[in-house]
Amino acid sequence: MKTTLKILLSITILVVVGIGSVFYFTKDMVDASDGFFDAVKNNDLDKAYSWLSEDFKTSTSFEDLKDFVEMNALGNYQQASWSSRSIEVGQGEISGAVITESGNAVPLTVGFVKGKDGWKIYSISKSSAGLQSNINSDHIPDEREAVSLI
Repeated sequence: MKTTLKILLSITILVVVGIGSVFYFTKDMVDASDGFFDAVKNNDLDKAYSWLSEDFKTSTSFEDLKDFVEMNALGNYQQASWSSRSIEVGQGEISGAVITESGNAVPLTVGFVKGKDGWKIYSISKSSAGLQSNINSDHIPDEREAVSLI
C-alpha cells in the first residue's frame, strides 16, 4: 500500500511540476500579448506595433494591422484566455481566445520569436468563421473544368 501511495504521489508531483514549468516558461509570451492587446484597447497602435517582431513589421503594414484590429473588434479587448502554450528554442506559440467587452470570444493563435529585446509577436492568426471549403489551391482543372471556367 505504501509503495502505491508513493508512486501516485510521485506522479502527481511530476504533473504539477510539468504544468508549472510550462506556465513559468511561457509567462513572458503571455505578458507580451497582454501588452499588445492593452495597447490596442487604448487605441495606441504605435505602442502595439512596438510589440511586433521585425519580420512581422516587414510583412504587415501599419494600415493592415489597423484593419485587422478593426475587423476583429480587438479594440474592445477585455481579457485573454490562453488554453494552449508551447515553446521551443527561440520560438513559442499561444492559442486561445481574446474576450471582448461585449463578451464575444475571438479565437486566436499568436506566434512569438525571442530576440535581444525579449519575446516579440511573430504572427497573429484567426480561424475563419463559417463553413470552410476544402478546395486545394494547387488543383489543376481537367479539360472539362477548364472549359467551364472559361
